[in-house]
Amino acid sequence: MYRAIVVCENGVGTSSLVRMQLEARFPSLKVKKVIPRYLIDKQDFKEIDLIISTHHINRNLPKEVIYVNSVLSENDFETVHTYLRSSISTNYLKKLFNEELVTIDAQLENREDALQFISNILCGKGLMNTIDSEKIIDREDYASTDIVSEVAVPHFVTSKPSFIYFMKLKKPILWSEEKVSYIFFGGINVKERESKKIFPYLIKKLQQEGMKEQLAEIRTFDQLLKLLIES
Repeated sequence: MYRAIVVCENGVGTSSLVRMQLEARFPSLKVKKVIPRYLIDKQDFKEIDLIISTHHINRNLPKEVIYVNSVLSENDFETVHTYLRSSISTNYLKKLFNEELVTIDAQLENREDALQFISNILCGKGLMNTIDSEKIIDREDYASTDIVSEVAVPHFVTSKPSFIYFMKLKKPILWSEEKVSYIFFGGINVKERESKKIFPYLIKKLQQEGMKEQLAEIRTFDQLLKLLIES
């Protein structure tokens, strides 16, 4: 479920109609509230995925803003549909991360050690088996997953709910041709509707300016969530 705030000039009439039309057209979209534009600075966006506004908002906001007409057209519906098709919901993201699947400042010597360390933990928690572990290590030998500078994203297909294990290394290790300081290890259930959006979202996030510097400061699970999901 995607959660939105609808913003209009005064927060009454037309915005309520926009809310009804959006929820009728998109069952996966829940409009949490309708607000006038002048109250936008007083909102908490932590539990919101997007902002839908009928008027221009002349300031930076922590969530993407989609502009629509006061009377929704087919073009407006298509704009919202495009967003929902390509984005990932906050609720789904939060389910991917677990405090028990975070390791900060791990001191490991190489890629094989890192993959074995993570596999041992995941096998111990019943999230993967030794066959999955062996397949991942073998695949990294011929098709490395260090697809973002300083970041590796090894992953495998699972029948369990999707998850992401995050590891921050104390010292960079050579992954294939580049050194890696951060590992996002994914167990991906392809039957989940949003599973295909996980890595595109992470890649886009990790490519943001200043993201690597902020990752370097991560010390707790809460800091990780705030950086990857709430910011």
